[in-house]
Amino acid sequence: MSKKNIALIAGLVFIAVIVLLGVFLFRIQTVTVDFDAESALKADAAESEKIIAASGIIKGKSIFSLSESKMVRNIENEIHDVKVVNIERRFPNKVVIHVSKRVPVYALGYRLSQSASEGYVLVDGDMTVLGILDEKPEDGKYVTVEGFSLVGRYTIESGKTLPVEFGDQIFYLQNVAAGFYNCGLTPAQFLAFISKVVFESNVTDVKTRSGVTLRIGSGLTTEDILERIPLAYEWYMSTEEGSPERTGGFARYYADTESFRWESV
Repeated sequence: MSKKNIALIAGLVFIAVIVLLGVFLFRIQTVTVDFDAESALKADAAESEKIIAASGIIKGKSIFSLSESKMVRNIENEIHDVKVVNIERRFPNKVVIHVSKRVPVYALGYRLSQSASEGYVLVDGDMTVLGILDEKPEDGKYVTVEGFSLVGRYTIESGKTLPVEFGDQIFYLQNVAAGFYNCGLTPAQFLAFISKVVFESNVTDVKTRSGVTLRIGSGLTTEDILERIPLAYEWYMSTEEGSPERTGGFARYYADTESFRWESV
């Protein structure tokens, strides 16, 4: 047999092996759900099974045929309080769905018109709608918002983000939460730390539950908020618990030093 024929046969055998591996070795056998540390405290086996079912994954199919974007869409459309962090393929035949539970952090006033009765919309830090209430929620349970409410007939749907047509404050609120999350706070810690966000005369204030107000600034862009929130948090953590700086007054942003300084009034 010539060397050419031997090389051809070897090539065909190699291709056949690859095909067989793809057919048998890389078929999905195991699918698991991994909750983040905070969400894991509230999750159970039944919830994991519900997430797997919603994903549309079919065991026995090739691991290479997965569409991560389709799986994320399937899960989040079906289970509104779950956020898919990422989907991991562990070769040769395992898929891990990494998720976190969405936590409502903001309570926003909502009415169809200025003269209509007011309800409340609960959203997480991504501004995803997680609930709609007819009455004002219990004090202290959520971060409240003053100086801005949702007015109009734009569609508000559970599991969907708020329409941006309500106003730029949607982006501001999103970046306030993102700024604190970037500092390492969980949604539960954010709720325990911040009592309200106030929009007044083009000024954005973030009020802490300990008493001091973080004056983020005026005429801000969404990027400004995302950059200044960590600076405000760094200033707060540099103060002593129970000190006047934590229990009252304002911590204002100064552009010349790119830092926050406390004022009693």
